[in-house]
Amino acid sequence: MKRFRGLIVVLFFSTFFSICSAFCFSVHAQEKSGEVLKQLERKELIPPEKPSEPPVIEIEKDKVEEKDKDAVRFKVSEFKVEGATLLDVETIRSITAPYENKELTLSEISNIAEAITNEYRKKGYIIAYAFIPAQDIEKEIVRIRIIEGKIGDIAVTGNKHYSAEFIQKRLETARKDPSLKEDTLERALLILNEYPSLNVKASLKAGKEPGTADIIAAATDSRYISAGISYDNFGSEVISKHRASIWFDTGSLVADGDLLMLRGVTGLDKIDLDKLSYGRIEYIFPVDRNGTKLGFYQHMAHLRGQHLSPAKVLPDSADHYGKQRQQDL
Repeated sequence: MKRFRGLIVVLFFSTFFSICSAFCFSVHAQEKSGEVLKQLERKELIPPEKPSEPPVIEIEKDKVEEKDKDAVRFKVSEFKVEGATLLDVETIRSITAPYENKELTLSEISNIAEAITNEYRKKGYIIAYAFIPAQDIEKEIVRIRIIEGKIGDIAVTGNKHYSAEFIQKRLETARKDPSLKEDTLERALLILNEYPSLNVKASLKAGKEPGTADIIAAATDSRYISAGISYDNFGSEVISKHRASIWFDTGSLVADGDLLMLRGVTGLDKIDLDKLSYGRIEYIFPVDRNGTKLGFYQHMAHLRGQHLSPAKVLPDSADHYGKQRQQDL
């Protein structure tokens, strides 16, 4: 009996592959075709491989030597803030006004610049900052300078199967902000990490030009291939209680980030492809740098049962095809 059942499984898969290559399935439906197709069809637009952790964004920080800044106090009547375009005047004044007309130390003045920097962080600007430039204090006025950093170069390291250009284009979307925002960069990383067998982490370092920061994208990737065989007894006794399934997925066949998915199911109670067989082929590919994907699919089914009510009239075949569009939000 075991040898007989093993022979049945071998015959099933050899027959399945020959049918897929010919790309034809005829159908005789006896149960509700829609219900059976829902059981058999597995829509997996994006493979289950997902990064287990949120995107990592690291910022290179300069080491600051701690010095005794509290040795000298001097009178400050006014703070003059230069270069701020992304914070309104009221916000800046709410930080600086409480310290005017007071004697302050260099440490306290530095804390004011840090408070302004923190306001940029609250708004998501991760490379904008305030600092105290070298100056001669005249008329008790202290200047605070703002650098609203821009993106410099975008470099990709570690990639083997995905092109550097593919990764760079997705990160280029971060340039749309007047100064780099954390949410924009994080979204670009999330989109990249949804592609099969690709994981990208980003770090920031000082750029070549003053006021710029370079994005260093460290990629880990591999050729995506996934296949499997499964068995279940969740089928209908009318068609076949015992079923076997096979699937095969592979990515980056024609272009970076594309995905080809093949699915097949047949009954094992009695190997009869005219009684129960189902196949689906689906192809998805990216169309822009914002995560939009376009896909095409076709599925074919063979369903034929017994003990049917004469009142039920069902189609003899099911051969469907279509297209789909997917947009990441």
